[in-house]
Amino acid sequence: LFIAGTDTTGKTLMDAVLALAKDKALQEKLYKEVADVNLTSLTVKELLFKVPRLKSFLHEIHRHYSLPFLFWTTKVDIPLCGGILKRNSNLMVMLRFINTNKVRPSSAVPTPNGILQHEFDPERYLEKQQDVLTCSSPISDGSFGAFGVGVRSCPGREYAEVLSLLVLASILQNFDFA
Repeated sequence: LFIAGTDTTGKTLMDAVLALAKDKALQEKLYKEVADVNLTSLTVKELLFKVPRLKSFLHEIHRHYSLPFLFWTTKVDIPLCGGILKRNSNLMVMLRFINTNKVRPSSAVPTPNGILQHEFDPERYLEKQQDVLTCSSPISDGSFGAFGVGVRSCPGREYAEVLSLLVLASILQNFDFA
């Protein structure tokens, strides 16, 4: 768990910093959100409430720059390309391809806010609820595979997300980068 968390959280933070370095306007928008947040005295709940833009940005980093693949096992026989993928078959699911594919099947579920799935949009998961900006959580959605789903989902998901939010907020408060 330590090695997996270190590797994936490190990769996520690297991708996030790179995206911010490339987009000065986004960096400034996120800086304004975290500039006055006292990171040393917040509870986790307060942190998640105070930084919806940063949280949405982090979700989009996870979605768009996710791990390249996950291994899944079928629970039932699945028709596939004129044949049958038998129960208990192993599959390698290409997450980055699925999450950024420009061609969507006609039966695809609409993406949040109507944004095309192949586009990177740091505000993809933002919602306004009673004039308060919030960030919806895609984690329980099977299409968001960054942490896996079901019984094999990452047990350190919440810790990794909060740690990443704290680190990104701290970086934004203390550095201006390009």
